Amino acid sequence: MLNGLANGGFFTLYPVVVASMAARVENSESGRVAISMGMAISGWTGGYLMGVPIAGYLLQASGLGGSGGTQQAKSGASIDPYRLAIFYAGGVALAAAAGVSIARLKLEHGVRKRV
Repeated sequence: MLNGLANGGFFTLYPVVVASMAARVENSESGRVAISMGMAISGWTGGYLMGVPIAGYLLQASGLGGSGGTQQAKSGASIDPYRLAIFYAGGVALAAAAGVSIARLKLEHGVRKRV
């Protein structure tokens, strides 16, 4: 539920933040903002291409999936087989947030900003 609530804000603010950071670094050239947005979204490619196979491997390693991946979770079953995939996704998201925070601190040299 928290993921669903946060995704709306993330996808709404993502272009604004990238454009703001690119304009500050590149002296407000609009062509540079478009290039920066394309580069930022291209960074998602690895996650989109490798996320599902990695999660599938983690599910298979935890016992859900069987030999051919055809075993289905029983309704009402616990989320235990999914814990590895959940922790992997959360860990990658935290690492990405740390990277964005480092980039922000390198640009502003502080946490607070007066609007």
